[in-house]
Amino acid sequence: ERELDGVRPLEVMVHSDDANALMSAEQLTALDEVESWAREQPEVLSVTGPGDLLHETWRLVTNDPASRGEAFDSDKRVRALMTLLSQRDENPLDSFLGDEGRLLRVQVKLRDVGAQRTITLIDKLEARMRAATTSLPGVKLAYTGDAYTGSRGQEAVVRDLLSSLVTAVVIIFFLLALLFRSVRLGLLSIPPNLIPLVATVAYMVARGIPLNAATAI
Repeated sequence: ERELDGVRPLEVMVHSDDANALMSAEQLTALDEVESWAREQPEVLSVTGPGDLLHETWRLVTNDPASRGEAFDSDKRVRALMTLLSQRDENPLDSFLGDEGRLLRVQVKLRDVGAQRTITLIDKLEARMRAATTSLPGVKLAYTGDAYTGSRGQEAVVRDLLSSLVTAVVIIFFLLALLFRSVRLGLLSIPPNLIPLVATVAYMVARGIPLNAATAI
């Protein structure tokens, strides 16, 4: 995690119908605020977006380290920096912009903190991204990367297994109550099925073992 800047990538994709709106000074400043918030979260190791490349380019142009933290004051400066980067053999912005400027990518590298904490962070990040992109015409947000797909997949597995457990307990109860014609015997069948599982979960909590796809199975 430390040496590779995170082991769980999260990709935030922002799409707008306006090819010029995403890289406006106002929009980049709004995204900078979201990125600054994300960097302060304990789950996050690094955040990189097109604005970071422009900030670094501006720092090199001015030869002033303090200028890297300046907000973009005009669309003219943004276009000038984009033109400067486009003169390179391989434009670094190509990794963060697509669909002729209508698609923007922000990369977040996360620690492996488990599915639950990752999903909580993603939900908070999504709320801030939506607030920061409300002015964009036809804006659409999408998320991908191992941190997103893996956490959502684990959440689905755990949820499905828990629902299957409840279904099994209900079926066992009704079958025994029907076969023995006794609701009391049906109810007595529930503790033997639940006690081992409750004890296992309690042991996992005591030992700090996370609930994920492998441990749930």
